[in-house]
Order: sequence, then C-alpha cells, then structure tokens
Amino acid sequence: MLNRVNHQVLKFKKSGIRKFAEAAAKIDGVVSLTIGEPEFDTELNIKNAAKKALDDNYTHYPSGQGILQLRQAIADFESKSNAMHYTADEVIVTNGSTEGLASTFLALLTEGDEVVIPAPMYNKPANWNEFRFVRSNLLSGVAIPNSNPDSNPAIIAVLFIFR
Repeated sequence: MLNRVNHQVLKFKKSGIRKFAEAAAKIDGVVSLTIGEPEFDTELNIKNAAKKALDDNYTHYPSGQGILQLRQAIADFESKSNAMHYTADEVIVTNGSTEGLASTFLALLTEGDEVVIPAPMYNKPANWNEFRFVRSNLLSGVAIPNSNPDSNPAIIAVLFIFR
C-alpha cells in the first residue's frame, strides 16, 4: 500500500509541539497550553448551543468556505471594528490557523518559491511540511526590523517570493 502514497507525504514528520503535547498529556496535573487548549472547561452556554445545534440537525458538512452566516458575521465584524470591508464570499473559516495557513501555502506556492518568515515569530513554520511538499524554500527566523506586530500593526508576517 505504501507504494500508492505520494512519496512527498512520506517525508512528513510529527511536529515537536505535537510530540511535547502528547508527552505532557501523560503526566498527571500538567496544564498544557501548547496546542491552543485552554486550562478551563467549556462554558455552559457554549455547551448548550452545541446541544441545540445537534437538536436542530446542524450535523452536516458546511461549504468548504465555512457556514455562510458565520462568514457574514465575520465580514460585518471586520467592517465595524477594523474598517476592513469584505463580502462573505471573501471570508474562509478553517478549524484553526494551521489549517488556514497550510491551505494558503499549498494553494499559492510552487517549486522554487521562497517564503521568508520574519523573527520574532510563532515557531510553527520551521516544521511545516507544506513547504517541503510544494518544494518551496523556507527562510525562517530572518530578523526584520520593526517586525513586531504590537509595535507595527502593518507588518506582513509572511513574505512570499514567487520564482
């Protein structure tokens, strides 16, 4: 069966943060925030909303972009809060930032493209398999002056160099 799998997929490795989270889960009393897990239980109103969604048969896959009403709410929020005007069709909802970024990279990058990840940065990009899959070059941790989003909100976190 392995000869039927794209050879690039076989190069994927489990990220260090996943290995760390799995090890931490085996230790009693450890609160692990490594992969976005909160240290508190889900609030009752959220649990009740999830139960109601099940009772109302919201149990089917949404469109690939996400639920239309949620995308519209995000577009409305961005318009009111940040003066950024999008239509619901310009918004995509993913299960997390890693999925969203991976989808973006897989859609845009081709062999030989370069991706510059400025420092300081979130450490995940150094392990992203998507760069290897599309045979792009990842230049991570490149020091770029004023790359701190807190001091310079206009900073672009990832720079693409298309070849």
